[in-house]
Amino acid sequence: MADIPTTCLQVICFSMDRPWQVSEYLRTMHKFLGVELSLVWVLFKASNAAFRAGYAHVMSLFPMVHWTEEDASLHSDAFKQGLLSVLDASTSEYVLFGVDDAFFFDFFPVMDILTRPTRHAWNVLHLTLNPNIWYSETQQMPLLPLPAMRWHGTEILTFEPGRGEWNYPWEVSGSIYRRDRVQAVLTTIERIHGTHGLSQPNRLEANGHRVHSEFDWNEACVSKPIMHVLAINQVQTVYDNPLLGEEVVETEFLLSFLTAPPRRLDTARYKTQVFRSVHVGTLFVENQEPSHGAPYESKNALPLISIVLPAYNESRFIHQALDSLARQTYSRFEVLVLDDCSTDSTVAIVEAFVKLDRRFRLVKNPMNMGVAKTLNRGIELATGDFIARMDGDDIALPDRLNMQLAFLQTHPDVDIVGSAIALIGPDYTLAYENGSTADASPSDPLKVVVYPTTVARTRWSLFMGCMLAHPTVFFRRCVVDRFRYAESLGSGEDYDLWLRLAVPPSDPPANPVVKMMSLGTPLLLHRKHGRNASTRKRDQQRQEAHDAAHAAIERLLQRPIESNVVKLVRSHALDQNNNEVDALALQYAVPAIQLLHDIAMRCTANESCDAMEKSAIDSDVRARHGELAFRAMMIAPRTGVGLWQDWVTKCPAEGRHIFKKLTRAPPTTTYVGP
Repeated sequence: MADIPTTCLQVICFSMDRPWQVSEYLRTMHKFLGVELSLVWVLFKASNAAFRAGYAHVMSLFPMVHWTEEDASLHSDAFKQGLLSVLDASTSEYVLFGVDDAFFFDFFPVMDILTRPTRHAWNVLHLTLNPNIWYSETQQMPLLPLPAMRWHGTEILTFEPGRGEWNYPWEVSGSIYRRDRVQAVLTTIERIHGTHGLSQPNRLEANGHRVHSEFDWNEACVSKPIMHVLAINQVQTVYDNPLLGEEVVETEFLLSFLTAPPRRLDTARYKTQVFRSVHVGTLFVENQEPSHGAPYESKNALPLISIVLPAYNESRFIHQALDSLARQTYSRFEVLVLDDCSTDSTVAIVEAFVKLDRRFRLVKNPMNMGVAKTLNRGIELATGDFIARMDGDDIALPDRLNMQLAFLQTHPDVDIVGSAIALIGPDYTLAYENGSTADASPSDPLKVVVYPTTVARTRWSLFMGCMLAHPTVFFRRCVVDRFRYAESLGSGEDYDLWLRLAVPPSDPPANPVVKMMSLGTPLLLHRKHGRNASTRKRDQQRQEAHDAAHAAIERLLQRPIESNVVKLVRSHALDQNNNEVDALALQYAVPAIQLLHDIAMRCTANESCDAMEKSAIDSDVRARHGELAFRAMMIAPRTGVGLWQDWVTKCPAEGRHIFKKLTRAPPTTTYVGP
């Protein structure tokens, strides 16, 4: 690690009437970010003697922190003058803004990050954002689709502007800025909005957002959840955000958490959850049942994980794949490498690994069996409590097994979990430094693909395309005991299986629906090259994918459906040319639009689909409906104009967005399967 200058970072935390919460902010930040408390300034305000006494107690707990109380005699200038004096107290290159109701629960090497070459790829780093965030509690709306993202290493992703919080470059809950940018934003706010524009933390954030277009922003976020904002009580009277807990927790009550016995946030429990928004309403306190949330399952024993890895002529890449598994932070696993009669040196490379690490096993097929049969053989030989998939040309990031196992252990209602991926080419090699993965080249970050991160959204999306990355999946043993890959397929065995699990061939409960989703954190580097089966067999894969989706939709709706109607609904996934899609839209636009709504209705009818998921699915349906209506209008005005007008009347905001999108450039489609 490079020497870190003492002037690297200044932390400024805003607090009002929340002594216990600011103490937890300081404790968790020091523990998980490794920030020295002497680099922290707290600008606070106490509305009565009880809160002032609470702050005095916290000051005694954190004497290294710099405490500044707003000067009430300055009235509306109190916050501004306090902020400017705090900023003047340091010459650090970077400033991290924080608030008292924020907290951290997982490790993030922020001081190291600020010295790496990749820091030049961004000018704001949002610790609050990660690819699992897809809903805004403050705006009560989904933030989908997520913006395009690039992988700069295990910890950092850069992203293009998106929706809601993904297009909010200036915020003060947990973001890092260069000092000169902070000073420039403050100057601009005061120039446009006057001193009043800097009179309170929420105004500082809101007015900064209003002027953000005057600056160029290169935004970055963390790749995994490390912090949230606990929206369980309210102290500010400006720009009120909704409270999210089942019950409002009074700030006066939380004062009691400071005294014997002192209470702490249960950060271990927060780490096992995957929240969909920055602001959360679940209060987990150590040695106390949560106010609400998923049941917590302790990991007393380490279960065995079986990794099934089929290989055929992977001599160029398999050493990297096996090495990445050997470096996993979770150690109790077995790797079953099933060689499908390779004609290169794949077997010799695997045999060398087997000699060095008895967790690796080589299984040789007696004849070339193909992927599906090889996978089924591996599943039958696996002895683990959980089964993970991986390909011989991919690279698992170090925390992959640990994170997926922890998720399934604490989410008994989920059966299969995948993850986001970062795409690599044939020449990519992951470097390691001091046992950790090195950053990607600053000039060549990797494209990230994020799949749906909830069960209901995953099920809905599967009817539109293969929205679960096969090499990333992590199963419960009970799932593979009931299902196998279809050996009759030439390719696309994964998509066929997901659809059979999402809509079982026989009625539940004989074959209950298997619940699947992905983590938004990239846990695998997925290699794309000319020898990929998905590349070589693209046409066959498209047809088999269509057939599998067609059959699944008919099972879901329990009625026959015209094949071309399904093909039009799934035109994005099937990568059809525009002329073919136009021909389908000319004849099948009306039934295709109806089919979209019928599928969504069935997917959202389940009681496990909550209001936020339903909102996200409904938004996606409206967008797809609008694209079909617009296409129909362009190719068949006599009938299509009515479809478009009807849709625009119901969805005016989306109508303007779709019109701009589809008139700016010819529609293009891409295959979504990894």
